[in-house]
Amino acid sequence: QNYISAYATSHPAEDWAECWAHYLHIRAVLDVATRYRLTVDVSSDNWYPKFVELVLALNEVMRSLGLADAYPFVLTQPVVDKIEFVHRAIARRRAGSAAA
Repeated sequence: QNYISAYATSHPAEDWAECWAHYLHIRAVLDVATRYRLTVDVSSDNWYPKFVELVLALNEVMRSLGLADAYPFVLTQPVVDKIEFVHRAIARRRAGSAAA
């Protein structure tokens, strides 16, 4: 319930790395989806709900083709909180860089 994968349970650094990896996957998927107009209005505030909406649709498309889910992970609230922490850390860093 508290970890994104079994591997993430092995050490706090692995948990951190797995959350970063999933965050990067999520942002990449949203960037491509936005570029191809599969989703719109992705902002700093709604990026995660937009991802869930998109990935549920993508998984249904994959299933209709007889293929495995594109994103087969179920993200519990503790995991979502960790991924959102990564997002906030990046946002703070960007804000600090912009002020410099």
